[in-house]
Amino acid sequence: MQGRVALIAGGAGGIGGAICRLLASRGAQVVVADLSERRASALAEEISASGGAARLALLDAGDPAGWAHAVEAAGARIDMLVTSFFSGRAGSIDDMTPAGWDECFRATAAGVYLGMQAAVPRMARGGAIVNIASVAAHNASPQNIGYSAAKAAVVNLSRSVALGLAPRGIRVNVVTPGMIRTRALEATMAALAERGEALKGANAPLGGVGEPDDIADAVAFLCSDAARYITGAELVVDGGLGLSAA
Repeated sequence: MQGRVALIAGGAGGIGGAICRLLASRGAQVVVADLSERRASALAEEISASGGAARLALLDAGDPAGWAHAVEAAGARIDMLVTSFFSGRAGSIDDMTPAGWDECFRATAAGVYLGMQAAVPRMARGGAIVNIASVAAHNASPQNIGYSAAKAAVVNLSRSVALGLAPRGIRVNVVTPGMIRTRALEATMAALAERGEALKGANAPLGGVGEPDDIADAVAFLCSDAARYITGAELVVDGGLGLSAA
């Protein structure tokens, strides 16, 4: 990946950060695009200090203007785009408001569409897009209907765009994580533990929960030339969680 430019949206998050570090370690010039300027700046400095190439871009993934800024920060050529973010709060059919529903889709799904639309004009043959979905896209989530529906939209959106971009040699794939150890997951597990409960699905058949590096490895593969004949695919990285739920 030496010299290739990678725009990582949601790059300062747990999963996004692992992706940034790995791609930078393989020679990519990484643009850490995130809503948190503080975390994005800290990560870009960390990568630079370790000998990698990184810069930051402030990005609200649900805002077209934010995407315009991010692609400008990436420069004239973008070789890889990774989207790793979500928006909105959990809610059921009983308490989800129309505004809450719209917010769940604002960045989670619409942001992926906006990102691809902004980045594709700067991508040439050999470009790679990887969108991060969730096992919630396939499993019933009665207490989190907006998130699960939005992530399901990401999967099919990616497949549709993959077919449209195939003649131009630009690949679009999806990585679907299961339970991954991030700040948000650890906070949820701690809150449940205080009530004497455990998180459903927190112990996959392969054991425990996954790490952000597990997702980064999958993303790096799909962005690499080793996956040059793969597009429209969904790579599930869940430790077998989907098998146990079947």
